[in-house]
Amino acid sequence: MKKKFSEIPKIVWFQLFLLALGYAFYSANRLSFGVGLKAVAASISLTAVQLGTISTIFTLGQALIDIPAGYLADRFGRKRLLVMSMVGLGCMTALVTTSSNFISAAFWRLMFGVTEGCWNIVMYSVAGSIFPAARAMLNGLMMTFYSIGAYVGPAYYGWSLETTGEWSIGLQHMGAVTVVFGLLLIVGFKSKYTDILSFFSGPLMGFLTSTLGHAAALDIIVVAFEAVLVVVAFFMKETQHRAESK
Repeated sequence: MKKKFSEIPKIVWFQLFLLALGYAFYSANRLSFGVGLKAVAASISLTAVQLGTISTIFTLGQALIDIPAGYLADRFGRKRLLVMSMVGLGCMTALVTTSSNFISAAFWRLMFGVTEGCWNIVMYSVAGSIFPAARAMLNGLMMTFYSIGAYVGPAYYGWSLETTGEWSIGLQHMGAVTVVFGLLLIVGFKSKYTDILSFFSGPLMGFLTSTLGHAAALDIIVVAFEAVLVVVAFFMKETQHRAESK
C-alpha cells in the first residue's frame, strides 16, 4: 500500500529538495560554459575545430562513466558518490579557467563530463530509493529545477562576462558555490539532522501542507523560488544598464 504524502517523513522531503537543487546546480554548471566560448577562444587562441571540441567533449566523459558509475556507487556508496560528484562538478568548472591552451581546456571539460555523469546516474538512483511512491512527480520536480538552473547559470555567467570582461571570473564563482553546496550534502543526507528542517516544519509550510497537501505545497515553494530568481535577474539587468550609462 502506498504511503500518503502526509505520512512521508520530513527528512525525505528535505532530501528531495536537496537533490532537486543539486540538479539546478548541475544544469547551471553544464550549460554556462557555452556562453563564454567566444571569449575562451580569443583568450587561449583556439581554432574553430578546437572550440567545437571543448564545447562538446564533456559528453564523451559522461558516456565513458555512465556504466562504471553504477559500479562505483555500489563500491563506495551512492550518497558518498553523490557528494563527490557534486564537489567534482564545481572543481572542474573552476579549474577549466586555469587553461592556457587547447589540451588543458579539453582535459578539464572531459573531466567535467565524468563528474557530471556520476551525479546524473547516482542522483536518480538515490531519489528513486528515498521516494518510490510517485516517480512521475519526482521526474517533474527534477526537470523543473533543471530548467531553473539552465536559466540562472548562463544568465549569471553572461552578466559576469559582460560586466567584468573576463571569462574566468563567473565560472570560478559558480564552481566555488557548487563545491560549498556539495559539501552541505554531507549534512543533508544524515537523517539525524532532522532538526534543521525548520523550513518544512515552520508555520507557513505547516499551513500549506495541512490545507493543500505536500505535493501542492512543494509546487508553491518551487513557483516562489522561480519568482525570486526572476526578481534577481531583473535587478542584475538594471544594475548592468546603470553601469553602462555612467
